Amino acid sequence: MIILIKLMFRRRMVIEESVDSIIGQSFRDWELFIVDDGSTGKTVELACRFEEADPRIRVIRNETNRKLPASLNKGLCSLGRAVSDMDFG
Repeated sequence: MIILIKLMFRRRMVIEESVDSIIGQSFRDWELFIVDDGSTGKTVELACRFEEADPRIRVIRNETNRKLPASLNKGLCSLGRAVSDMDFG
C-alpha cells in the first residue's frame, strides 16, 4: 500500500486535478490524506466530496492556516503508523 499526503490551502482547481489524477491511476492500493490548511468555501466542500465518494480518501482540517511544516506533521501523525527519515550524511 502507498500512503499519499496532499496539502491544500485555497487551491480548488489544483486539488481537483491532483485527486482525479490519483484516482485515475492503474495502481489501486493507496490511501490519500488531504490536509486542508484552513481553507474555506468550495475548496473544503470539494475535498469532502472526494472523501465521501472514496473510502481511501480522508480529509484532515486545520481550523486556521498553520503553514506547510505543521500541516505536513498533522498529516503524518494522522497515519497511525510510524514514519522515519534515514539520514545518510
